[in-house]
Amino acid sequence: MREILFRGKCVEVGIYHERWLEGFYGEDNDKALIVRNTDFGMVGYVCDPDTIGQYTGLKDENGVKIFEGDIIKCGKYLLLVEWEDCTGYHPFNHYGCTADECEVIGNIYDNPELM
Repeated sequence: MREILFRGKCVEVGIYHERWLEGFYGEDNDKALIVRNTDFGMVGYVCDPDTIGQYTGLKDENGVKIFEGDIIKCGKYLLLVEWEDCTGYHPFNHYGCTADECEVIGNIYDNPELM
């Protein structure tokens, strides 16, 4: 069973501002949250909803977790990781590559110029 985990870019002012956070996904008053377990209990951090992506359950050749929205290098291809209904994660279905043959080189939000 794969780990259920999400990632989003924090928009709150503070120590996590503009940082990527991993945790559970939640919503509060129409705000997207990444909820993390801290020394003070579960804390939700407001994130840009457009940046929320789910962990694929896969890691690249360097052991880096692969999330939706990541850009991976697979051989000569640069590919965007996206969920396709009922078929799983693109590009692994269409290019015949496996996660452990790829490398995460960025994401569509921080590095759109790669696409």
